[in-house]
Amino acid sequence: MLTGSLPLHVDHRKLAASSESVEGRLPIESFTRLAELLAGTDGEASVRLAFRQGRARRIFVKGECEAQLMVTCQACLDPMVVTVTLSIDSEIVASVDDLLELDQQENGVVCAAPRISLVDLLEDDLIVALPMVPRHEDGGCGAEVPKAVHEEEAPVDTHRPFAGLAEMTEQFKRS
Repeated sequence: MLTGSLPLHVDHRKLAASSESVEGRLPIESFTRLAELLAGTDGEASVRLAFRQGRARRIFVKGECEAQLMVTCQACLDPMVVTVTLSIDSEIVASVDDLLELDQQENGVVCAAPRISLVDLLEDDLIVALPMVPRHEDGGCGAEVPKAVHEEEAPVDTHRPFAGLAEMTEQFKRS
């Protein structure tokens, strides 16, 4: 088992042939597309992956990834940390054609190279796992939360442009 700080690329075929696992950490800054969405790139992702070879030399990877990611609270615009946890269960295929042959409920990753990038394997799922609108828990930030529409008081001074129309019509009929 490979542990500690993980290399960015591993020989997935060799690992699968011997049913080996890798466990360790990857720096958040190595996830370049993910980093563009974050407020900071300090920290590491904790990764545990098990590779195995199935029938017809098919290669499967299963595992978990957990990362504490720095995002911007959309209420107060201050940085905050969210914990993202992923479950990985994919087949590694050699081409897009092989990917299209997988059943619809199966996940696949294309890698024709002899070594797979762990960043490529995890990055899309980390991006999808980010909250769409990150916010502190209730009372966790100093932002003033606006009142809901139904909580607002009804406007006192309402302008009614046709309020005098009925009276004018009556006056016109009398004259």
